[in-house]
Amino acid sequence: MRSFSKDVREILRERVRELFDGTARAYGCVPDLDFEPGFPAVVNDPRSTARAREIAVEVVGEGNVVEHLPMAASEDFAYFLREVPGTFIFLGAGNEKRGICAPHHSAEFDIDESALPRGTELLVRLAIRGL
Repeated sequence: MRSFSKDVREILRERVRELFDGTARAYGCVPDLDFEPGFPAVVNDPRSTARAREIAVEVVGEGNVVEHLPMAASEDFAYFLREVPGTFIFLGAGNEKRGICAPHHSAEFDIDESALPRGTELLVRLAIRGL
């Protein structure tokens, strides 16, 4: 289960456990449910995000910087963000004209390697300027 909040995640676990226990007992079963904690939500630091956005605009231009809506993705980078302020960024590496547009984790996934120099420049600038 994924949520953007630790508190909501706890409520979800309680409700699932209640439903699981009630359903199991209704059918004469003994409930036994074990939750794996999973990854926490990725929570970007607003200051780091604003700084990364400024630098991204320098590299790829204002019209090419898109602010992504929150997503319930599973990402171990969330553990880093719990310890150090930072931001999770995506580098657009698709190319519809070349048919490179399959989603991540798809057997058809590919990247347009022409995006790599700009991505490298972005990461280098972020590192040099101490995001």
